[in-house]
Amino acid sequence: MSEVEASEVKSTEVEADKSLHFEHSGNLINWLKINNVSFVFSSYITHKVYTVGVDPDDKLSIWFTCFERPTGITIVGDDAYIVTKNSLKHFHNNNEMEDGFNCNFSPRTSYNLGEIDAHDIIIDKDNKVLFCNTKFSCISSISDKHNFTVEYIPPWITKLACEDRCHLNGICTDSDGTARYVTSICDSDVHDGWRKRRGEEDGFVYDIIENCVVCSNLTMPHSPRMYMNKLWVLNSGKGEFGWINAGTFIPITFIPGLSVVWILSVNMLLSVHLWIVMRGGLWVYC
Repeated sequence: MSEVEASEVKSTEVEADKSLHFEHSGNLINWLKINNVSFVFSSYITHKVYTVGVDPDDKLSIWFTCFERPTGITIVGDDAYIVTKNSLKHFHNNNEMEDGFNCNFSPRTSYNLGEIDAHDIIIDKDNKVLFCNTKFSCISSISDKHNFTVEYIPPWITKLACEDRCHLNGICTDSDGTARYVTSICDSDVHDGWRKRRGEEDGFVYDIIENCVVCSNLTMPHSPRMYMNKLWVLNSGKGEFGWINAGTFIPITFIPGLSVVWILSVNMLLSVHLWIVMRGGLWVYC
């Protein structure tokens, strides 16, 4: 990683918001240019969704849109979904290029979920939208009649209740596109039971197809992802990022603070480190 430097930003929105401070590793702009990529992430602390790319003048372009407590984001093709405090929002890329941008995601549909504290969100091989319903400790999908449809309840949860019993937070598909792995802070079955155990090594990654733990002794695990035939995960409570090998977590790097999101792109790994709680800023490493 090269020296961290303050970013040159094009966005007048970012420049106008003096409470935000952005820093990034020195090679980020070249990395984005070489791989022809940009990325998007959310921060429920600042209530914003950020897009980061390179503008025609080879400067870092950072734009944000305000949402109430945004969390999970997924983009498949021209469709994007964002989870907020009490809704799931669908956007579609209308491919109208202007002002140096190469896509334009416009809002299309908003689904009322209620305050269920939804976290990670995926689209499975059947094009079904699935998300971690953290308050109700289950995996849910969109419903036309209710706030959500329950798709999966972990075996350690004995009652469907709005109690955030274990803090089920992450979900991913396997290589075939089937919803497969979830992360949980612990296996608590009582109201807010995870809060007393979040600093312990009680977290785990769970296989919802085989109904078994695939990796345990984690601290606040988040964001499982299948990538290049490996199951990757953030061991957020210890600031570790790594992969799972035969039931053992193999850390490959340390990220100080609490990291809850990472991005896969062009056979490379990019970690977005949300340092906002402590510094009012953002670090981006690549």
